[in-house]
Amino acid sequence: MLSKLKFIINLADIYGENVMTDGMVRKWVRQFNDGRTNVHDEARSGRPSGVNDGLVAKVNEKIRENRRFTIRMLCDEFPQILKTVLHENVTNRLNYRKRCRRKKRCSAVAVFTGGIFL
Repeated sequence: MLSKLKFIINLADIYGENVMTDGMVRKWVRQFNDGRTNVHDEARSGRPSGVNDGLVAKVNEKIRENRRFTIRMLCDEFPQILKTVLHENVTNRLNYRKRCRRKKRCSAVAVFTGGIFL
């Protein structure tokens, strides 16, 4: 069994100023003493995502129909998806990026390009 003080000293040596707080260290030591064997987060229950691969494919089809789209236009087409979730999927999952038409100022209509559209 690892003592709390030795554990804190080891962490301070490794991480320096970015070391965990005493309370967090105590929590981890208690969990490991109770039998925890890994440092990875455990699965938690929560609200499942309403966005599946089929819906993302439909969003991608809409974008390919009209490359001069805005997130707001897509929100009108897909009211079941929150605006922030739609933006996250368009930028992270489909890899589209905002592109300005003019160098000095962005136009009101956002143009996203990604992957093969560059």
